[in-house]
Amino acid sequence: MSELIGREKEIVQLDIYLQKFLSGAGRIVFITGPQGVGKTVLVENFLDSVRKTYPNLFVAKAECHSSETDTAFSPFNQVLNLLLSTKDSKGRIVVSNKFKKFMLEYSPDIAKLIPVFGTIVSSMVKVSMGVKKILFEKEDDIREESDENRILEQYTGTLFKVAEQTPIILFFDNFEFADDSSAKLLSYIGRRVEGHRVLILVSYDKISDKEHRISKIEKELQSTKISDSLDISRLSKDDVMKIIDSRYSPNDFSRESKETLAEFSNNNPLVVDLYLSNLRDSGKVVFSEGKWHLIATVSEMREMPRSIHELCEKRFEQLSEKLKEILTLASVVICALKSSSFPRL
Repeated sequence: MSELIGREKEIVQLDIYLQKFLSGAGRIVFITGPQGVGKTVLVENFLDSVRKTYPNLFVAKAECHSSETDTAFSPFNQVLNLLLSTKDSKGRIVVSNKFKKFMLEYSPDIAKLIPVFGTIVSSMVKVSMGVKKILFEKEDDIREESDENRILEQYTGTLFKVAEQTPIILFFDNFEFADDSSAKLLSYIGRRVEGHRVLILVSYDKISDKEHRISKIEKELQSTKISDSLDISRLSKDDVMKIIDSRYSPNDFSRESKETLAEFSNNNPLVVDLYLSNLRDSGKVVFSEGKWHLIATVSEMREMPRSIHELCEKRFEQLSEKLKEILTLASVVICALKSSSFPRL
């Protein structure tokens, strides 16, 4: 877990939301800010502390990826799979008996989408392997079979039913990449979460001034006073310098060098990490005699790439020709699979 620096006010605010939740006030909290500003590190540190202080709470994280924007309810399926599963005496992941009957009786549609329920659903309806495959087809097929509202009701009902026994904290990271179904479900749950022991933390990047669907959901829920927002601003220069000292400890970096790194990164810790990794790869940051040394001069540092894109290109050029070939082929395959001209797998 990365050390948390310069986020004392944000931790206090998150604790306020936590205490409201513990008193029975279900909430959705939107955590926003520029890419790389430290939203994920902030929430993960906070939840790590929550797990230690309140071990009886169910705390789970789901990551949204750009490659999953067409996968229905992906982040919700991730957390429900964790929530509804347990390990048997042989260490195998199985459905918890506590929720098995409830899911199959009241939430059969979404049970088809949760991996841990796959074999149970197929055996309950006595289908062959060929028919079992149908249970896992894309969301368009599910919508043809079931009314969308019923699907939303089943997800929401399952979450609230489990929360009656165990208070739930969910963290959806990078929600700007969530599929449309998940966005609708978040809005649906948000309008009904009050009074339930459910706290949902949703992070997303503010990549431009243009409003996108997640910010619209945020405003919609805020208008009904059932959600909160925590805007994560950039760190101060001094905080970024402390992060450098923390991650490269001990070091003899000059103050001017650290100020230059903070300036180039626009006080963004992710970009600082990329800059320093680039310097390490080029032999300009080395560890010897028990400490880190920065060999590059300030003038040399000013020649460094000035964006994440440029840094990634530079890192790519440093790879072997074989690795370049593999990554290039992989990118072509991914683009092809995402093309609408290809059949859905």
